[in-house]
Amino acid sequence: MRTDHLPFPMPGRPHALNQEWRHLTFLHWKVDPERLAPYIPDGLEIDLHDGQAYVGTIPFLMKNVRPRWAISVPGVSTFPEFNIRTYVKNGGKGGVLFL
Repeated sequence: MRTDHLPFPMPGRPHALNQEWRHLTFLHWKVDPERLAPYIPDGLEIDLHDGQAYVGTIPFLMKNVRPRWAISVPGVSTFPEFNIRTYVKNGGKGGVLFL
C-alpha cells in the first residue's frame, strides 16, 4: 500500500479488523459550513474544499468483518451499512466525522 502521500505517519501497530467494502456509492452535497458547525465537536474544525463543507451519504455492503486473527462468521460478518459523514480536521490532520 502506498502511503507517501499522507501528511502523517501510519500507526505503529497492526490493524484490529479486517473488512471488505462492496457495492459502494459516495453521494456528496455542498453544505453551508455555518449550518454544519453545531454538529462538530469542540476541538475539530470543518475541512473545507473551495470554501464549502460537504456532507456525504455512503451506502455499501460490509463483508467479512472480523478481528484480524479470527475467521468470518456466516450471518454475522456480512451486512449492509449506511453512513452519513462530513470531513473535519484536528491539528491539520484530516479525518471523517460520522453524523
